[in-house]
Amino acid sequence: MKFLTSLSLLVITVFTGCKGLPEIPKILVYPCEVPVADRLFSICCKAENIYTSSVFFFQNTTDNIIAKIDHPCYVTSGRGLISWNCQTSWHIRTLRINTTRNTSLSTGLWGCGYYGGRSLFSLTENKIVTRNSGNHYAKLHDNTTLTWMVHRGDYKIYMPDGQLLDTSDLKHAIDSNTSSISVTLYNIAEKDNGTYICVSDQNKRRDAITLIVVEPPLRPSILALKTEFSGHTMTLNLTCQTNSLSAGPPYYVPNFNVSWLYSTTASYKVFPDGNFLIIKDFDCNLKNSRPVLCALKESPGEWTPSVSTHPHKQCVSRPTVVTQNDSKTDKSTQTAGIVITGIIIGIAVFCILGYIYFKIYRRGRDHGQSTCYVVRSCCCDQCDVLLECCDEVTESCQESCQDKCCTRCKKGDSDDEPIDLEIPGRLRRTRHTNQDDLQNILNLYNVQDTPTVTPQQQRRVNLSTDNQAAATNDVDISSGATGANEIVLNESIPTNFASGVNQPALVIELETCLKHLGKLVSTTENQVQVRRSHIIEDMLNIYTDASVVSSRLHVKLIGEGGSDWGGVSRDVFTTFWNAASSAFFQGDSVHVPYLSLVNMENENKFLLLGRILTHSTAILGFLPIEISTSVLMVMVYNTTEIEEHALVEDFLMYLDTKDRKLVKEAIDDFSKLSENQVRDLQELFFRYEMGCMLRPDSFRSHLLKIARNELCVKPRALCEKMRQGIPEDHFDRFWCHLTVDHIDLLHARLKPSAEKILNCLKPIVPFGDLTRRRRRVYEFFQEFIEKLGDEDLLLLLQLITGQSCVPKRTIQVEFSELGGVQRRPVFHTCSYMVELPDTYTSFKDFEQEMNNIMHSNILQFDMA
Repeated sequence: MKFLTSLSLLVITVFTGCKGLPEIPKILVYPCEVPVADRLFSICCKAENIYTSSVFFFQNTTDNIIAKIDHPCYVTSGRGLISWNCQTSWHIRTLRINTTRNTSLSTGLWGCGYYGGRSLFSLTENKIVTRNSGNHYAKLHDNTTLTWMVHRGDYKIYMPDGQLLDTSDLKHAIDSNTSSISVTLYNIAEKDNGTYICVSDQNKRRDAITLIVVEPPLRPSILALKTEFSGHTMTLNLTCQTNSLSAGPPYYVPNFNVSWLYSTTASYKVFPDGNFLIIKDFDCNLKNSRPVLCALKESPGEWTPSVSTHPHKQCVSRPTVVTQNDSKTDKSTQTAGIVITGIIIGIAVFCILGYIYFKIYRRGRDHGQSTCYVVRSCCCDQCDVLLECCDEVTESCQESCQDKCCTRCKKGDSDDEPIDLEIPGRLRRTRHTNQDDLQNILNLYNVQDTPTVTPQQQRRVNLSTDNQAAATNDVDISSGATGANEIVLNESIPTNFASGVNQPALVIELETCLKHLGKLVSTTENQVQVRRSHIIEDMLNIYTDASVVSSRLHVKLIGEGGSDWGGVSRDVFTTFWNAASSAFFQGDSVHVPYLSLVNMENENKFLLLGRILTHSTAILGFLPIEISTSVLMVMVYNTTEIEEHALVEDFLMYLDTKDRKLVKEAIDDFSKLSENQVRDLQELFFRYEMGCMLRPDSFRSHLLKIARNELCVKPRALCEKMRQGIPEDHFDRFWCHLTVDHIDLLHARLKPSAEKILNCLKPIVPFGDLTRRRRRVYEFFQEFIEKLGDEDLLLLLQLITGQSCVPKRTIQVEFSELGGVQRRPVFHTCSYMVELPDTYTSFKDFEQEMNNIMHSNILQFDMA
């Protein structure tokens, strides 16, 4: 078959959509302990389900970055002398930076953020204490009394939220004498936890007591941390753990006491060690063992019910051990097995040779040819399919069969799987993933674009490589530092490219999620028919059946003769989204869901669009339409609170070129705008229903309101419809894991470049073995690609591959001898091949005919 032509803040609020809270990224900033005036200030950031992306700390504004910590614990930018450390517990990372300033000099706004969201904490004077009297524990619904030892006089009690305690509140009672002040809290609830501050002696003394509302922890569990085997003897390390349900401020760290109960007369040795229990010399031949029990108590608190386990249950993971007495029997069994296996292999080889002779050699001789008797391995290692292909004897049987076989057997796997690539300038791909394979994939995600919003001034940072793997680090980060390990860093938080620890880590995450999404689509095929001229109508009709997303499509384009082995499906999805982007979306460089008032009856079609979006993404392995990052965040997380910088970037890409340039200049320096530019900008704001007089101090805030309204608020109902069209298993495996960084990579994947395409080109035979005429045409083709603009690059890729981005496979270049009126390129979309006539003598003729073909509207599939 061939393609024949005739010529922010990912937010901290509660999200809906993702099933299971552990799936949702969260971030929280807080002081690492109660702020005390005469101590250095430390700030902590808890990142939940944020695995590899960077976390940055800032003060007062997001541009004033104190530190940026990459995964696992490596500071890559910052200001001043700091130390930092990181702790990881399951899906939660706690990052800490210690500043060089006294707490009293650290008042103001503090925050931490990541690719899609941020958290804020305001350190005010009434939150800074002169003395920390520690924790006070009380049970839920009890009455409890907090007591401060102070001299009688003027005093104030501040609640955990920073407000003065209301003495008229019936929930509180205050008792004071010459040496102490007591506050009794009645029927305490979880929300009453936190730090209470007593201010006395004319505001010079501020004493803090932190109330912890204690509740029994969850029932503990016993886990095996380590098992070691020596023959049938096992050494086992058990731990007893649970989660605290007590309510306290973020800096509260619960302390658990563990009680182990075990037999002292067992045949194995038991050694308790705090939370751990070590069992040695356990005989795995025992079918039963005495139970080991543990209970936990949060100090102070009550003991949990005991849980138990049996050591012999861990023997199921022991390796198979052959005892000395059974070795002779096993050797005899192995010898007999080898003989039987040899006989079976011999019979199989004889049958295969007979099949090859009668099926291939004799049939080839009957046709006057014998070129197919050599068995060649297909790219999918399915030789039976290869032999079946070779029944159709052609002038170049082996090459033709290999091409058809690879295409056919790959249809049920992945049309874009990078197998055995041999791209000029790169090493040949093997079956095992290696660094070169990763680099090939990274090149497809490589982002060359510069940020739309001008980044802050770069600075140089001197880092010691010894600190990269350390849990606690110290580094002097000062302006203008130089050294052997000098790194140029950007203090701004860019949102148009991955801001995580590194691009490879994010690409691996993204490719893994895409692979999981693809596995949800079975290899079975639905036979469907589509008219190219009515592609939107026909595709929407197909996806009214929700079960379509669970299998692949075998598309028949009505009026075209091509058979779908992958190329037709790719072309149909690409053509559909090209048409749908103008029918259901608006925006210049990014797309935002949109319906005019007269077409609001089509609102339910967005459910089908969501269904097509997830299905096409699963099959193609990339996002087939450049939907605004903010819109995808609204669709996935049902929120309109998007990080400001990301909103500005998205809105600039949403505007047309002229308006984008004007707004960009206003963002860079509003004071430099001419009177005409200010008037044009005012008209632009009026167009988006922002009726206000523009001023330098309020311009950005008004711009953010417009951006949030256009990108988040207006399309929210349509985004929800699209979300309803995505099956839950698709959502859980892929969409729920998306972050701003991953979406930026998906968008970058959609942007082809001449360099990417040229790196994928490969002549069907080595370049040095081509004739001079074919080498000349191949160079014409390379030069033609280098001169193409972005839109023409997309069109060329669709002609060759049926998709709008660079494939993960080689694009092969074959040659023909077509001349005269028959001269034309032929595109084989299923096998990613372009067939060029070698009869061109000038680049001008080649360029003219290629442009005529690319821009003609008479495109159709036909059989090879």
